Amino acid sequence: EFQVVLRGSGFTLGRTKESVVCSYVVNGTTINEKPMRVESDFMLCPAPVLHEVGQTMDVFVSLNKG
Repeated sequence: EFQVVLRGSGFTLGRTKESVVCSYVVNGTTINEKPMRVESDFMLCPAPVLHEVGQTMDVFVSLNKG
């Protein structure tokens, strides 16, 4: 297992950390995970492991539970 670090700003502005969700789309399948850590300038999200050559993964962040 590994983590994805997402850097930016405003991850906690006006929202609770409980409302933040990390979403991954791996080859058409959506996986939602709660972040391991949420700070104002970065998020640490658990990420799925890709096992096959050529697999793709898109990362999305929701600040309002989805």
